[in-house]
Amino acid sequence: MRGIKGYELRKVLKAPVFPILLVIFILWNVFLIWPVTYIKEDLQLVNALTAEYGAEMDEAALAGLSQKANESLGEMNAVTESRTEQSYETAASFFEKDNLTKYVYNQPGLYTEDELQIFHQAMLIEHYYVKSQTADTVYKQLDVEAYAEDAMELYGVTGSPAEFIRTQFAALGERLGELIDKEEHKQLFFDGGMYRMHSKLFETLFGGIAIELMVLAVLITGLICKYETEHRSEHVVYSTRRGRKLMWDKLFASLTGSFISGVLLIIASLGVYFLMADYSGLWNVSMSSLFISDKNFPYIPWWELSFLEYLMLVILIFVMAQLMFSSMAFIISILVRNSYYVFGVFALCLGIIVAWRSFIYHQTASSFWPVYLTHFI
Repeated sequence: MRGIKGYELRKVLKAPVFPILLVIFILWNVFLIWPVTYIKEDLQLVNALTAEYGAEMDEAALAGLSQKANESLGEMNAVTESRTEQSYETAASFFEKDNLTKYVYNQPGLYTEDELQIFHQAMLIEHYYVKSQTADTVYKQLDVEAYAEDAMELYGVTGSPAEFIRTQFAALGERLGELIDKEEHKQLFFDGGMYRMHSKLFETLFGGIAIELMVLAVLITGLICKYETEHRSEHVVYSTRRGRKLMWDKLFASLTGSFISGVLLIIASLGVYFLMADYSGLWNVSMSSLFISDKNFPYIPWWELSFLEYLMLVILIFVMAQLMFSSMAFIISILVRNSYYVFGVFALCLGIIVAWRSFIYHQTASSFWPVYLTHFI
């Protein structure tokens, strides 16, 4: 990029704090998601099952999964009978506390690590088969309107906000019927109850990224916009005809720098995450899948979305938020003289917004949105 805009942008590249900060943020994100490596083999099993039977748990897939579960149980029982003359009706029964204490903890050399891993995989296959059979029952028993009434009572929502929520949840009930008819809920994915993969990605990782994007946007914008002020050259620069238009170039450079840093942070963080957690066979699984939810209530998206589409939308929202943070910091930088003050005023404004949000929490329908967003978006 040439010209004044490029010169303004190079100010960020020449400041060592930004690449260092970017590396620190990426390393911190790796630390946040590192526990995923401990369940890597379990995640690979799910991909193997989808490769063999497909992600959609129709009758043919369930029959194949049932056969696979029986074969795995038979393989496990062949080993246990040869060691303890003990067989099990289900793989899960081997992992009951009393049985583990008797045959694993009290006899550490009885089974090898490889054999215990085989038993564990047999239990997982059995679990996915059993849970897949419950998908229709779970979703057909859902009463979203009753759920809304309970939540409104909990949060004290009354009046017109309550009527608005009832209207929305009536429409959500129609969406629930639609996804059941299309069998969006009967697709295989990492079990949220076991691994909480949705929370690990969209709450833990993206939660950290949100704060990091904000910090990068404000610091980059503050540096670019207050560069002349801090180097005491603003009287020379802004006294010229071209200099009086310089702020538009700074706005462009701030948005560009924030965008580039945000994209690099997101790509690097997600790249490491998906190297740790293999989603190769699950990109097109519906977000309405019974297995995705790691809450007490299944996810019911308003639209039919695959995991990949949902991820792309989240990334788009975060990039747009990054540009909004930069724009907000740009406005603040016009009003204050020091780049450090820009960050302080931004933090103050953000605190006021959060406090205002908390103040009106119980007064409007917004008191219900945390529940609504957590379970349905």
